[in-house]
Amino acid sequence: MPVVNVNCRLTLSKELGDAIYENCIQDRSSPAYLELLSLAHDVYSDVSAHVEAMTCYLKQGRVNDAMQYAVFTERCTRQHLVDVT
Repeated sequence: MPVVNVNCRLTLSKELGDAIYENCIQDRSSPAYLELLSLAHDVYSDVSAHVEAMTCYLKQGRVNDAMQYAVFTERCTRQHLVDVT
């Protein structure tokens, strides 16, 4: 039986968001695809990786949410939207 270290914590980072994003993008037919994109978005948002967070919205087809996020964070430009699409 594996031993679980209760003192081990996962730290939110852009690298963690990248790992989640890359794993879900590899298999778009997975039933967990949208949930993993949502999780990656949450991680990116928490670490202020705004362009990546907006990318997750767009990959989910949530264009309106991406636009609202861009306005809310005031960090994303029109060029970011063009680059993502």
